Amino acid sequence: MTQQTFTIIGMHCTSCAKLCQIIIKKMESVQSVDIKEDGTTNIVSKTHLDLSVINKELEKNGYHIKEV
Repeated sequence: MTQQTFTIIGMHCTSCAKLCQIIIKKMESVQSVDIKEDGTTNIVSKTHLDLSVINKELEKNGYHIKEV
């Protein structure tokens, strides 16, 4: 298992965080996602996740993710 920490930019409320969580959880190898109100995001996955792949999905909904 791999744990990675990121920051999601563009979230304004808990609904934004929930949507981002749903998007990331659908990705292959993701086991769990924890998103805080400040955008701090912890992802546990079977393999190391490519940031560009995550961004491609999140940007469809107006969000951006970056490494901490």
